[in-house]
Formats: sequence, C-alpha cells, structure tokens
Amino acid sequence: MSTIKKIVITIFLAIVMGISIFLCIVDQPKTSLNLAGEIANESIRYQFSNQLAKFSKNYQSVEDFNKALLNFQENQKVIDKYNAKNNGVQLGLNKFFDMDINAFKAQYLGKKKVSSAIIKKAKDDANSLSLAALKAAAASTQPTPKPDKRNLQWFFMKTTQTTTPKPPSVSTDYRGDSVGSFDWRSYNKITTPKDQLGCGSCYAFSSIGAMESLLLIKNQSLFQGINLSEQQIVDCTIPQGNEGCLGGYELSVYQYTSRTGIATENNYPYIGKKQICKRTGWIKTNSFQYYESNLSAVTIRKIIAKQPASIGICSSDRQFMLYKSGIFMNTESYKCCVDVDHAVLLIGWGKDKTYGNYWIIKNSWGTGWGEGGYMRIQMIEDTYEQTCGIGYDLTHPLIN
Repeated sequence: MSTIKKIVITIFLAIVMGISIFLCIVDQPKTSLNLAGEIANESIRYQFSNQLAKFSKNYQSVEDFNKALLNFQENQKVIDKYNAKNNGVQLGLNKFFDMDINAFKAQYLGKKKVSSAIIKKAKDDANSLSLAALKAAAASTQPTPKPDKRNLQWFFMKTTQTTTPKPPSVSTDYRGDSVGSFDWRSYNKITTPKDQLGCGSCYAFSSIGAMESLLLIKNQSLFQGINLSEQQIVDCTIPQGNEGCLGGYELSVYQYTSRTGIATENNYPYIGKKQICKRTGWIKTNSFQYYESNLSAVTIRKIIAKQPASIGICSSDRQFMLYKSGIFMNTESYKCCVDVDHAVLLIGWGKDKTYGNYWIIKNSWGTGWGEGGYMRIQMIEDTYEQTCGIGYDLTHPLIN
C-alpha cells in the first residue's frame, strides 16, 4: 500500500472516531451534577448580562467577553465571601464588575509617591514665586509689603510642629482632640463626587475637590455651584512633574494653579484622556500646605476641621474596588493594603456605636461607587498607621 493511501486511511479513521466520540457525548444522559453545573452557568451568564446592560458595556472580541465574564465571576465570589462574614461592611457590583485587579490599578490608581526631587522642585518654585511677587511690589509705586512667610516656608510641615490650624467657627461638633463628629457636607462645602473614568487622574480630582471646597468656605455665595476643570490639570501640569492619565502629585497641581489659574468645567470639560494643553483660567491658589510624614488621627482631625484635604490611600485590592456601604475596616480575615497609590478628599469623620470611629472620604469613581461616591473608613487612635495608609501624606491649597 502506498504512503498516500495510508495517510488517507488514517485521516478517515480519525474523523470517524471523532464523530463517534461526539455522538456518545451528546447522547450521554445528563447527571444531576452536569445539570446543576449548567444551571449555575446559566445563572451567572444571566447576571452578567444584566450588568452589561446596566453599565452599557460591550467588548471588541469573544476573547475580551470571556475574560470579562471570568472577572465577573471572581468579583462575585469575593463579594459573597466578604459579605457572609457580616462585619458591618457590604461589597457590591459596580462599574468595575468585569475588571481584574491589575487592569483596575492600571486605569484608576494614579497617585505617585512624592520623591525628594518633587519636593525640591515645589520648594524652588514656591520660593521663585514669592521673590517674583516681592520684586514686582518693589518696582511699583505702592509700599513694599513684608515677605509672605507662608510662601517662603513653602508650607512643608512635619507632625512635630505645633502650629496646627484652629477649627473654624462652623465646626460645632469639634472639641479639641476629642473625636466627636464633623462632616463638611453638612455645611454645603463639598461638591458632588465626579468620575475620573479610565484615567489615572485621581491626583487632579482630589486636588481640585479641595480647591472647590476652600472656595466655598471662603465665599459660599460667590462660588455656589463651583465646578473646576480637572482636564486642565491632566493636560497642563506635565512641566510640574505630573503625567496626565498615568498619575501625578497633588502638590504639583497647586504649583500650577498658583501661577496659571484654573478654568471651570464648562470652559474646559473633562474627557478622561490627555490632550493638548489650553492655558486658560482665572481662579488661582496662593500656595499650598504639604505634610510629608505619617500623621496621627489627632493631627489629621485638626487639619480637616479647617478645610478638606487631599490624602494618599491604598486602594489596590478587590474589596476596596467593590466597596458598597458601611465602615471599611481591617478585620481578622482582611487587612487593607497600605502602599499608597490613590488620592481622595478627606472631608470629615464620625463615630459609630458598634464599629467605632471612622473617616469620611470623597472618591472620584462616580456616585455609583460606595455610599454615593463616598466611603467611611476605620479611624485608629494613637498610631501613625491609619487604615489603608491614610495619613501617609496630606496636601491642601491656600487661598487669601
């Protein structure tokens, strides 16, 4: 028999065998285990389809669809396991339902750790700005003002300093170092949570959020409805050391706003990706204050009693990503990460009879995340290591 005939016969037998095996599988009666598996898979696909419709998701390929489905299943398992412990916190599906943690970190976590080089750059810039103001005043016919010590000190503070700001008159629940409760939302000084979309621009949103709140504290009637442009920060703060949608530093934002000013959202709308900078805007900061070391709960409360501030936090795990409600905390079975990679706005604190003291943060993942865009997170006394890295650093603007 020739070689060609042998090959043809071999292929034919393989095809026949394959067909036979397929028919055996199809005709095999369904066991209860097989049936249960099919029902479970059908239920998962149904839930997944509901989420697709809810968040208007679509995928470019079957591979992307299947990957998203697997991520959905894994996230649902995390939710079910965490919620079953009934520790006062609820996780739930949100717009991140189809993401794995690596994709989530790459797209949404944009806070960079502040290096000595960035600090030096900010100090040099603040000093240059102060000297320029003094020279301009000296050249004018007006009396030369005294140097602005705040600008010349660059507002870099250590926790060992005793010059912590006093609480404002509106903070009626604040009593020295006692915890009590305080929430800037109660005084209408917090703007609505926004959505940074798939751009690592959290540093821009937390910084602008702090600036909006300070303007409302300064003049509620003038700045009612204020909505400043995060897109301008994404586009225009590259020279200050930021990297658009790849992350940045809050203090670099205030370097920019001190010199150039910032536009409103209407004049410079957010699109969630880097574009060409448009130098515009009239609302400026005078300087900023940056606390570069770990902070105690007492020190943080004293600062926040004066104004909301941008803080670093670690949010690179599924539990944080899928937070829905309650006081997010460390437990025996779960420890929040502490390696700071995200920036949020700290707006107050409170006390729960069952679960103790907590911080209130405003996030930038839309109102569908957490408690309407906010999170309550465990406060720890007598330590420099707050939950999820809160207190690693803190920055806020200063406006005369």
